[in-house]
Amino acid sequence: MLSALSLWLWIHTKERSGAAALLFGAVFFLAVATRFYAVLGLMPYGLWEIYRGRFRRPPCPKLIAGIVGVLCGCALCSPQILSSVPASTGTWTLPSIPILTGVFAEIFPGRLFPLICMMGLAALFSNEKQPAGPMRDGERVSWFFLLIPFGGYLIAKVATHYFHYRYFIALVPGVAVGFAGFISRQLGANRKAVWGVFLLLAGCAVRNEALTALHPELIPGMNNQERATRAALAFENDIRADGKLYITSPARLLIPEVRYYSKHPDYYAELRPQGVQLAVTRYDTSLLYWDMGDRRLHALETAVIFTTPEFTVEMARAGIRATAAPGHSQVLYLAPD
Repeated sequence: MLSALSLWLWIHTKERSGAAALLFGAVFFLAVATRFYAVLGLMPYGLWEIYRGRFRRPPCPKLIAGIVGVLCGCALCSPQILSSVPASTGTWTLPSIPILTGVFAEIFPGRLFPLICMMGLAALFSNEKQPAGPMRDGERVSWFFLLIPFGGYLIAKVATHYFHYRYFIALVPGVAVGFAGFISRQLGANRKAVWGVFLLLAGCAVRNEALTALHPELIPGMNNQERATRAALAFENDIRADGKLYITSPARLLIPEVRYYSKHPDYYAELRPQGVQLAVTRYDTSLLYWDMGDRRLHALETAVIFTTPEFTVEMARAGIRATAAPGHSQVLYLAPD
């Protein structure tokens, strides 16, 4: 929303308007306070200024205001930013070329291919009597939004070490406006063709939303996490009946999710987190975080759910025996050797 609002202010307000510059800066202040990677939203406007040859004279007041807004937002959030620095070298979102090339596939189903095909057909069947007009500045600056993931990749490589698809959703308004501007220039007053494009896009969107509504338990990239959460909750009463006081698991993200739905959240302990999760421990102090010493201390009182062979080997090396719980092969009870 804030990315779209910044684009509207850039296109539809006067270049030297003080009020527009103030609003533009405020939008970026709010955006950065919402998500640090919103600083990349300034990238299309900076590139546009360079493209126009503005580097030889003072930049647009709106761009200056945007930079000030970004700096103020970073200053406001600096305690949180700095507290995450120690975890930045071992995250689960390290930048890589496969993730970079997959950004467009995640944000635009089909890797922009359907939009490119529509643009090709629009250019092919445009009205010969009314040739396409010249590209306006608003459409030109919008296409620069496609470069946001590349800027994010460079920043992640050099500084932040965080790189994930959803960080670059700010590119969507620019691509939408650029696409709409191109279709408008090519098809002009051909309403049937425009409605055809609209129905194709709306059909894809409705299909995706309908599939999500029909299968809310299937979260992309989480390997049916909801099923694992339900299964873990089903073990809880039997484990408590056997006199165990703690439940843990090596499965990533399982304990926080089960704990959220459990009626007995104090029974759950998270194994000592690594990498990016270390930053989470500073904010979520209600969770128990265990290292190997804690596991030895509470071995007789602990049940482990959804274990792995690697975890069992690790316990054996630490002098902790793991045996299957009666009637539950996916639950192990710990005991010191």
